[in-house]
Amino acid sequence: MIRSTKVALKFSNKNKLSKLKLVIRKFKEPVNSYINTLWEDPSLHKERWIPKEIQKSVETDLSAVLQQKAGATALQNIRSQINNKKKEKIKPFYDSNTIDLDQRSVVFLEKESSFDEFIKFKCLGMKIVLSCPIKFHAHYLKYSNWERKKSVRILSRKGHLYLEVIFEKESELKKTDKFIGIDLGINKLMTDSDGKKYGTKISSLINKINRKLQGSKGFKRALREKNEYINKTVKELPEVNYVIENLKKLKYKSKSRGLGKGFRKKLQYWNYRKALTRVQNFSEVVGVQCLKVSPSHTSQTCPVCGNINKLNRDREIFKCLNCGYQNDADVVGGINIRNRGTSQGNYDSLRDKEVLSAN
Repeated sequence: MIRSTKVALKFSNKNKLSKLKLVIRKFKEPVNSYINTLWEDPSLHKERWIPKEIQKSVETDLSAVLQQKAGATALQNIRSQINNKKKEKIKPFYDSNTIDLDQRSVVFLEKESSFDEFIKFKCLGMKIVLSCPIKFHAHYLKYSNWERKKSVRILSRKGHLYLEVIFEKESELKKTDKFIGIDLGINKLMTDSDGKKYGTKISSLINKINRKLQGSKGFKRALREKNEYINKTVKELPEVNYVIENLKKLKYKSKSRGLGKGFRKKLQYWNYRKALTRVQNFSEVVGVQCLKVSPSHTSQTCPVCGNINKLNRDREIFKCLNCGYQNDADVVGGINIRNRGTSQGNYDSLRDKEVLSAN
């Protein structure tokens, strides 16, 4: 599994920082020049690197290493535009303030003075060779026993420079046969098949976002608060195997079903994808399995007799019209999700994956 974290490059002097910002600005020019050339030749779009004659045809004072990176970035942007089925095929324009650097351009140096480490930048061009100090923060130290990759990303955000460092670690699966189904909701973030509820404040946090002026400082602060709450809540899950719903296009589906604009707006700020991703990432970190299943009728199906009827659910209460089974509707959803994930076919598929990974 791979994780990344950002460290600020704020401890360097202004001269060093201005040179790095200059490199980022200069990098955009060859990328867009290569896009203009490569766009007209589809035979080159699947290549990893651009032909040397095209690379040399663009005048720039960046190093050959960064020219090669610029070519690869141009190809990535072209492929992204071509492979996106939703967009009209329009020649992309590169305006990102990021550069991916490999071991040819960046070296981690030993600890000096009061700083934890120094990052040496080289092979940038314009005779620029810089050493910038960094200090580790809690999130960085979290990966102290992971392998740090030699490639990094340098970013400029609102005038500040950051270094994104990438870590990798081999997943180690826990030996547990227990599965819980997780039902995601807008009033309670998660309810599991054992009946435990997580994140009961999520609805009030979403309402708080809706009360703020979109784009204002208060709006952004409320978004961060909600996202931090999701991150914190997911960490409360027990370290067992998870089965979650493979939710897609909820906002579109809610509109097609005639649900109100207010509900759709609330749904937008729920950000269910972030919750799903956090559960998947957490499962990797703690070393458990995470299965995704279809969300179809999970809160309308009786887990006892299998009867499917939308009238089985009345808001927060589930009562089967066929056999009379009654429970919390979200708990029923979690039970059905778990049962769907641990059905014989899915469970056998999961065990096969474990055997293959072990070999």
